[in-house]
Amino acid sequence: MSNNLESKTKLNKIFLLDLGSALTKVGFSSNIYPNIICNTSYGISKIHETGKTQDNNQKIFGEDLNNFSNPVNRINLFSYSQPNDLKAIFEFVEYLFTKISLPTKDEGLIIAYSPEWSNYFLYQLQAFLFQRFKFYSILIIRNDFSSLISHKVKTGVVLDIGHYNSRVIQFDKGKPLTTAGFKSNVAGKLIQDYLIKLFKKSHPYLQSPIFEPLISKIIKEKCLLSLDIDKTLSDQSLNDQVSEEIEISQFKEILKLGIEKYLAPEVLFHPKLANSKNISIDSLIIQSLKECHPSLRKQIYSNIILSGGGCAFANFKERLLSIFSKIPMLANSNILIHFDPRLTVWKGMLVAANSSYYGKNCQTQNEFFAKL
Repeated sequence: MSNNLESKTKLNKIFLLDLGSALTKVGFSSNIYPNIICNTSYGISKIHETGKTQDNNQKIFGEDLNNFSNPVNRINLFSYSQPNDLKAIFEFVEYLFTKISLPTKDEGLIIAYSPEWSNYFLYQLQAFLFQRFKFYSILIIRNDFSSLISHKVKTGVVLDIGHYNSRVIQFDKGKPLTTAGFKSNVAGKLIQDYLIKLFKKSHPYLQSPIFEPLISKIIKEKCLLSLDIDKTLSDQSLNDQVSEEIEISQFKEILKLGIEKYLAPEVLFHPKLANSKNISIDSLIIQSLKECHPSLRKQIYSNIILSGGGCAFANFKERLLSIFSKIPMLANSNILIHFDPRLTVWKGMLVAANSSYYGKNCQTQNEFFAKL
């Protein structure tokens, strides 16, 4: 048994693949940052960033995915809980691996997956990767668990604000307490749709999918949360103070962005702004707390891990602290967030790859196919 474990960990390299609903990341366990970060799309060029400096003077290297030769064209591969276009997904993954370095021999892989994905899809994905790239071993890891261990803790609650949904899942000593967790559609897409709605009269064409990269860029680079939204909205002069012009080159027009930069992310805490009947992300945590067994609440809610692009807004952590300070069971919670919460799952994969966890939990190609 020990020899088998040793062989699983003595690999030439370990590839990492995080198939997020909004962003896909791929690279190696020897790198702090992914080699490629791109929108989870196939056949459409939607670049994340190239060469933006992060903490510790590291960089994220974006990769232009404009050169897909296959005619398959999907805006989003994971817009539903269950991925249903296997062919497009496999081609997307294959293209990404060919852009960095094709696996050769004695190499491993970690895949971060959504707990909502079916066992059938996970089996199909692993079978494709084993057969196409001859990986020696593969570890599949829940993305929420990966977020948890990215902070090197095994007990806590994970709030993941993705593109289509926000989810809360409770972990006790590394084990999820619920299978479905607590979910709301108050997430990245709602922010995106609401920002487009705010400009519906002045710039109705922004609803077109071709402007999605521009909208995403505005949300990511310009939007922020107010610590006191009522005071912000009551400031009559604020719009002129914060207003800035953004060029829409396709039409040679100027978009004036003012108070909208506060309003768009505010739907996370006030979803009624966007006519959503789902609960806010802070209420999502409070709801999950109420459903947690009383004897476990104190230890589980001692750590609240924030993950996903929706947590990346300036003042996000501070807004939660302000709300939770009024709730006794949450007032002393340790809210954990990385410099860039969009890479929280990636950091957890690094922890798994560079520890004994990989060797203990991965599955070799022979073990996988022996179960057939």
